[in-house]
Amino acid sequence: MTALGVVSVLLTGLSSVSMRLVRDSRAQIAADAAALAGVIGGESAAQRLAVMNGVVLCGYVNESVVAVRVCLGPVVAQAYAREQEVEEMPTLKP
Repeated sequence: MTALGVVSVLLTGLSSVSMRLVRDSRAQIAADAAALAGVIGGESAAQRLAVMNGVVLCGYVNESVVAVRVCLGPVVAQAYAREQEVEEMPTLKP
């Protein structure tokens, strides 16, 4: 195998790994956003945000914590969010 062939095989493998990392990250970010939307607007808001991010909302549970599962092809990502009362944050004071 020539050096060019080796480089070609390595680049193909690297490209495949990079595409998977991007897809996994995209699914996780969409899950995080859907969970936060679920806290504010319920399941319908989580569903809308999932669709806007190009994923499918595969699961939604709202007990004391909102838990969502989104699917992007073979990738499944989960995220959790809850509403929390917070006193004024010192970093937001003028």
